[in-house]
Amino acid sequence: MRGSPPCATAFPTAAPERASAPSGVAGSLNTYLNKWSNSTNGQIKQRAEANTKLQSTLTDRQATLDARPCSRPCKTILRCSARCSPATHPTERFEMSYTEAYSSYHATSLDAQTSRASPIELVLVLTDGLLDELARARAHIVAKRYEQRAHSINKCVDIINGLSSSLDFETGGQVVANLANLYEFCVTHLHGAGIKQDPAMVDEVVRIMTTIRQGWAGVQARNG
Repeated sequence: MRGSPPCATAFPTAAPERASAPSGVAGSLNTYLNKWSNSTNGQIKQRAEANTKLQSTLTDRQATLDARPCSRPCKTILRCSARCSPATHPTERFEMSYTEAYSSYHATSLDAQTSRASPIELVLVLTDGLLDELARARAHIVAKRYEQRAHSINKCVDIINGLSSSLDFETGGQVVANLANLYEFCVTHLHGAGIKQDPAMVDEVVRIMTTIRQGWAGVQARNG
């Protein structure tokens, strides 16, 4: 028999189809968010500045890579070799592949964008990504794509752990304790879904995370 989500009476039990969470829950989240926002805005600003500098560095390196023609295309690793003209690459040797440079640039660009978002926007972005990945995990389970299923479930668990690690237990009170318990329940349920090949267990996690997202969306609406 499957376990039921913890703190069922202390957290919203509304169906996912509802437009927003109950006002009492949204109010508790609103209080918690205001305290969390005040304590994290400074860190977010520092992170944004650091990512902007890193993005600029990667942009310069990508431009350098793109501007260096080889006498023969370097398909994997861009290095000076006998196949490349000595005049093309004077002394500097690049060990980064084109694919790695491209991926690093775009990952840093996305990180820089999210680092400038408000705390609640970060939570919503992560939760939306989680819901998308849960849909993929369910599809992999149904199609019996075992390797993809494992990768997708692990990605979902990583996102949930990221959401859980951002909770502030000192200022959040009971609402944060309830969220932490729900996140832990979801992680355990996802592992069980992978082992039992049960898409219904993924559906239950989707319902929980959808309800949590509605609570945060309600806070965002109240904050304007």
